[in-house]
Amino acid sequence: MLENLGKCDRMSVEQVSAALGVHKTTCQRWVYQGVRGRRLPTILLGGRVYVRSEDLSRFLQQLNQDRSAKARRPTPPAETCGSSAAECAAGAKT
Repeated sequence: MLENLGKCDRMSVEQVSAALGVHKTTCQRWVYQGVRGRRLPTILLGGRVYVRSEDLSRFLQQLNQDRSAKARRPTPPAETCGSSAAECAAGAKT
């Protein structure tokens, strides 16, 4: 999927979307709104928006690191309001 990234220094948003197999609007959203607090860096040349291949690689690595870190994070235990289900139900009624 990412074989073509090393062949050129910069790619248009359309080329990025084709290389990754996602819709053009998805790449535009990564550029303008971001995902998980990260935006895809771009450069503007002659009125056109381009993505440097190294920026795209870094962006994808960061997203994958965020995803794998979230998967490894243990879920916190549920809060308990008593030692039995009856006590919890009684507490919820008051």
